[in-house]
Amino acid sequence: MFSSYLYSVIWTYHPRTQSTSGVILVRPKTSHNVRTDLEPWWEALRFQAGIIKHPLCLFIVTAMQVHHARTHGSLESQGQISHIERMTGFSPWSHETHDTNKPVDPVSVGLDELSLASRTIGAVLVSLEDHVRQLRSLRKAVEAYTQAGFTNVSSVKESADVVLALQVLSQHMDAWEIRLDYLQGRARNQLTVLFNLIARYDAASSMAIARSARRDSASMKVIAIMTMVFLPATFLAALFAVPSLRWDSSPVIQDNFWVYWAFAIPSTIAVFIFWLWLSGDGPTWRSLWSQPTLLKDESSASPTPTRSPSQRQWLSASITESLRRRAIAAKIPV
Repeated sequence: MFSSYLYSVIWTYHPRTQSTSGVILVRPKTSHNVRTDLEPWWEALRFQAGIIKHPLCLFIVTAMQVHHARTHGSLESQGQISHIERMTGFSPWSHETHDTNKPVDPVSVGLDELSLASRTIGAVLVSLEDHVRQLRSLRKAVEAYTQAGFTNVSSVKESADVVLALQVLSQHMDAWEIRLDYLQGRARNQLTVLFNLIARYDAASSMAIARSARRDSASMKVIAIMTMVFLPATFLAALFAVPSLRWDSSPVIQDNFWVYWAFAIPSTIAVFIFWLWLSGDGPTWRSLWSQPTLLKDESSASPTPTRSPSQRQWLSASITESLRRRAIAAKIPV
């Protein structure tokens, strides 16, 4: 029996008739058509007609198909890694499209593209790790069938062909393992590069926010200075223009001067209330209202609190019980 992500093969060999009976289970891919998915496997089986009577024929055909599919998948992963290397500029071959002495600006690349590349390289690493897992499974199966002596079950010629096929498959797996290690190294390097580029993007965004805040602070300072310059003169001009103050008569303050304060004081209080309502969505008011409560709690927590008789009796009983337990623990007669 041999199982992979493409096929699962179960077979039995009849030495007397030199025939093999087996069942192959297909995991549908994109086509969802078993006949279409099995077509490459049947082609490989026809190609291995010379060892059709050997008990390892189905295993060799299935293993070669899995190896071919995984090799094609590793080529797709290599293409994705190369695309990300061209985007980041961190590659031995990036001198054709990037200046290797000039760092890549993450702001020009964009956070969305960097995040997409990070997700892609993460998926590539998972796929390559799955390739390594399948490679180890194939290698263990080849070693198990070789050590079990299944290569010498049939005729001499078929056994020699099977041994040669297993040797070729082992050589391909060795080359495949070297290539997977190489691709994993490139993918991990790009993952580190993308992490650094995203960190640089965050730093650049923080610097831009800091510069904007500094400009806003400078603008507020200008407004404050202009207010300081014009406010005294404006206040005096408004004060001198109040009709209830007649500077050329005696007395200067007229009888209706109280109307000015009757409107000025409530308006000022209303403006402050409106400002507090805009600047804080609740916590400001809660903090203002909680201050008297805190003062009341602090005043109530005096060194000599007043307790009711029942509270004093309960506290005395608790202290007595605690002392009795300590005495028993210390083996002191009570």
